[in-house]
Amino acid sequence: MIYPKIFILFLLIIGCSGTDQHDALRTYLIHDVGFSEGNLPSAIFVITEDGCSMCEKAFADLVRPRISCPQCLFLIRAEGRIINMEGLLSETENIRFDYDRSFKKLGLLDGSGVVLLRKDKIDTVIPLRVHEIKPQLAYMAHLLDSISGSSATVTRARDDGTK
Repeated sequence: MIYPKIFILFLLIIGCSGTDQHDALRTYLIHDVGFSEGNLPSAIFVITEDGCSMCEKAFADLVRPRISCPQCLFLIRAEGRIINMEGLLSETENIRFDYDRSFKKLGLLDGSGVVLLRKDKIDTVIPLRVHEIKPQLAYMAHLLDSISGSSATVTRARDDGTK
């Protein structure tokens, strides 16, 4: 009889912590980044130099030509030691710097990756992983192109040897 009570308590704890992350991200996007309520991005691409150097380069190269996607936020926490910072040196409406690590403190991503939002809530978190890099890059290229409404395909990812 005690197991169902522990299970229910576990579900409540998970549910509450998820809500806290949603609220913390929403607060960050509105107060720190400057998005307006109801106009939050569909995806947040975090570019760092904290992981595999080849993976970080490939991810930045994939994202760079797509930084004009208005439904996306590109958070930059890189200094150009590993990745080419061309096109990422100035803050714009959808390119922001996270040098104070405010986003990292939310606990969603430690390094590079993507946070997808649905109805202004966290839907999926995809950390960049070396052992999954090829399918992740192909997926992220497709994702960016579909969000922006671009007719472009995953050409860049294919150039990197992915399918």
